[in-house]
Amino acid sequence: MSLIEELKIRNELLNALDARDEVTLLPILKFIIKFIRDPKFNTLLIQLSNTILDIYGEVIGESQKVDKYFRILRNLINEEITLQTELHSLKGVLDTLMLASTIHRNKISS
Repeated sequence: MSLIEELKIRNELLNALDARDEVTLLPILKFIIKFIRDPKFNTLLIQLSNTILDIYGEVIGESQKVDKYFRILRNLINEEITLQTELHSLKGVLDTLMLASTIHRNKISS
């Protein structure tokens, strides 16, 4: 992760990812897939994924292996979006319950 962060800071991420073939792109995609759901790394890996899609988006369909990993990545991201949406809704319910509990406690203590 620190290498990716350093490349990003130095504005060299695009150069590091450019002109890769299937063999050299697959390990990067596998790495992203392995760690993208980790909250410590997902922001950086989403940025990395976007950069890869910017570079290689037009060649999707030329390699079955690369396409397979892009599909896996898309599915993971869709699952994460669904999970985050559900968690956000649950947070709203919990906030309402906490507020009601606080109001109730204040009325009892008054």
